[in-house]
Amino acid sequence: MGKCLKCGRGGILFRVDKNGLCSDCAKVVHIRNNIEADLYRNNVAFRQAINANADTDKLIDLLNRAREQYRQDGNIDKLIKGYEAVLIQATKPVHSPSVAMQLVDLYVKNGQNDKAWGYMNSLLARSDYVVPRDKIRLAQSKILKKEKKYTEASEMLILAYIAKAQNQAYDVSAFEKDIKPIARKIGLDDVKIQELVSLVDGLVRRDVTNEQAVIKSFKKQLKEWGM
Repeated sequence: MGKCLKCGRGGILFRVDKNGLCSDCAKVVHIRNNIEADLYRNNVAFRQAINANADTDKLIDLLNRAREQYRQDGNIDKLIKGYEAVLIQATKPVHSPSVAMQLVDLYVKNGQNDKAWGYMNSLLARSDYVVPRDKIRLAQSKILKKEKKYTEASEMLILAYIAKAQNQAYDVSAFEKDIKPIARKIGLDDVKIQELVSLVDGLVRRDVTNEQAVIKSFKKQLKEWGM
């Protein structure tokens, strides 16, 4: 009894070829392969796309092997080198926001905050693909918080929520929850924290997205509080 792997047809006397395809499906695949071969020979854009995908597959395989090696030996330095090879050093690096932020997390985990910061700034400057700005600013806020630079950490957290509000509804409750522990470290009481929450809410409502303008508003408020 045969059954075609492509169309699913089958029966007791149904015949399939060595690839598990019936005659109709085999003809379709043959025609498609011929078309693709012709495009590869004669269409530069198609050939470049195919080659780029092949290069990406090799880099992803390299990254997967680096991850597997890390699971075995726990050597984070070797894992970071694998990520750097794929994301930074390759002639055509992998364009993946999520993988890029994984490298940031590895830098931080390995105590390489300066490298994490520099890499994130390079991501902000790129134009070939975009890592969400709110994710970068949030990661920077966490680094600054660990370094006990609470005013700067507050700035980055505010910028993260401002950036996030450009693509989805602003969550004032989430911002208040995240800003409270940092704001208290710079001496803000509950009343001032509520005023800060209102300040950011007002910036979002007025669609103030320029980061320099946002930080200027924050610093002006701190000055008014005598800080």
